[in-house]
Amino acid sequence: QAEYADAPDRAGSVCPTAEDKAWVDFQIAQEKEHGLGVSRILQDMGVDPLPYIKEAESSVTVGGRKLDYFRMRMEDWVERSMTRVLAERTGGIQSIGGLGASYIPLAVWPAKNYVDEALGHTAQGNKYAARLVQEGRREECQKAIEKFYPSCLDIFGGVDTPNEKRYLELGVKTLSNNQSRLLWIKSLERDLESIRLAGKEREE
Repeated sequence: QAEYADAPDRAGSVCPTAEDKAWVDFQIAQEKEHGLGVSRILQDMGVDPLPYIKEAESSVTVGGRKLDYFRMRMEDWVERSMTRVLAERTGGIQSIGGLGASYIPLAVWPAKNYVDEALGHTAQGNKYAARLVQEGRREECQKAIEKFYPSCLDIFGGVDTPNEKRYLELGVKTLSNNQSRLLWIKSLERDLESIRLAGKEREE
C-alpha cells in the first residue's frame, strides 16, 4: 500500500527544474513497479490487492493501515528532497531484512527493491540535499529532517510485537525491527554528516 502512497494531496511540491520533475516521475514509476511486485505476491496468495491500491492512491488521510509518514504532506521541494534521504532509506534497509526470507517470492523481491531504494532514490536524495546546502538552504533542510525523522523511525515497527516475533520465527524477516532501525540510523548519520547536516537524535 505504501508504494502507491504518492497521492495528489501528498505530492504537493514544485520541482525546480525539468530534470528534477523527470527524476521524481521516474521514481514514482519505480515505486508503483514495487507495488506491482507485492501485488503479484498477494494474488498468488489469493488476495485481491486492488482495493488497497485504490485506498492508498485516493488520499493520505484514507486507510487504517497507512503509516504516519505516508499521511504527512510534503510542503515544498526541500521537504521532497529530504524525504528521499530519510524515508527512501527505510525501504532500502527493510529490503536487507527481507533477503533470505523463507518464502521464495518474498526473498527475491527485496533484491530489486534494495537497488532502487538505496542505490537509486536515497543516493539521488543525498545529491539533492548536498545541492541545497551549497545553495545556502541548510536550515530548511534541517527543519525537514526534524519534521520527518520521528515518523521514519516508526516505519520499522514496534519492538517485540507479536507480528515481529512471528515474522522472525517463520523466516519471513531476517532482521528484527530494532536491528533494521539501527542500520538506518547509522547509515543516515554517515550521509548527513558528509553534507553538514545532523539527524534529530544527535541534535538532542
